[in-house]
Amino acid sequence: MLILKGFFHKKTSKIYIFLIMFIFLCLLLLKSFYNYYNNTMINETQDNFISIVLEAKNLDKISDFHNIKKIEENIFLEYNEEYMKYIYLKKDTQLKDNEIILHSLFSANYKIGDTITFQNKTEKYYFTIVSFSDKIPQNQSLISEKLYEKLSGFTNIREYRIYPKTWVFSNKIIKELEKVKEIIPEYGINTNVIKENNNLVTIVSMISIIINSMLLIFTIIYIILIVNIFYDEKKNNYLIKCIGFRNKKIFYYNYLKILLLFLLSLFLSSILFIILKSILVLINIEINFDYLFFFELFIMAFTITTLYNCFYILKERKKNET
Repeated sequence: MLILKGFFHKKTSKIYIFLIMFIFLCLLLLKSFYNYYNNTMINETQDNFISIVLEAKNLDKISDFHNIKKIEENIFLEYNEEYMKYIYLKKDTQLKDNEIILHSLFSANYKIGDTITFQNKTEKYYFTIVSFSDKIPQNQSLISEKLYEKLSGFTNIREYRIYPKTWVFSNKIIKELEKVKEIIPEYGINTNVIKENNNLVTIVSMISIIINSMLLIFTIIYIILIVNIFYDEKKNNYLIKCIGFRNKKIFYYNYLKILLLFLLSLFLSSILFIILKSILVLINIEINFDYLFFFELFIMAFTITTLYNCFYILKERKKNET
């Protein structure tokens, strides 16, 4: 215990604690702001999607894409009117038989109770209009689940709506889709943006870059600190060895010193975070402690400490053998 007490009374140890604590505090704050803005962006853009037309048999060409929350399938049919060349049919469990709900755009030419005709290359399909809605996209209509299953057997052309996990990934997904040759080029790759906040996308992207940069900086600084601690403790290690301590126990104490230094820094940064959180609440800024990120930081530092300690032990053994 005296060995550990002496280590933490050193000026250099206090500087190391302050430095690691400051970096951890910055990382915890940045991660908290990232989570806040990212969740806001997800809530605001969760209805945005990317639309493509594809044969049903080629769904596997896009189903393995990363950063996709879900893929929604609709039946694709032609509709040769000036204001609309094609339409997508989506199933609705509330509708019966050949009932259909159209976008309000159709109300200029049709009324409830009228029959409307859609077709594919060989077949025509007749539907009875039961309602108009502004809550669906212009080229989408709702039909009964039973009729949807029946029509699925007559046409293999589908519209697939791809919902990204967050809208930040939309451009990346579009670039991946551009490589899929099976997408019917006549209809292309379309984005349906219900709501978009470019400021939020920029903020989330920038904070993410800063966090990753700081993690890299922390890794470099932490390795340098470990090297410096081992170097600074060489004199103490020699004195401890002289009074009867074995190499194994000396290595154990060195490892324990660094680990405790790290844990103390992490603990102090958490306390400061809680204090800052209480202050920010007073000015209506709410931040939340990210326990998973906190745990990831601990695992990262623990791994670096363990690996370097193993490296140092092997290095000293090799040195003693020669």
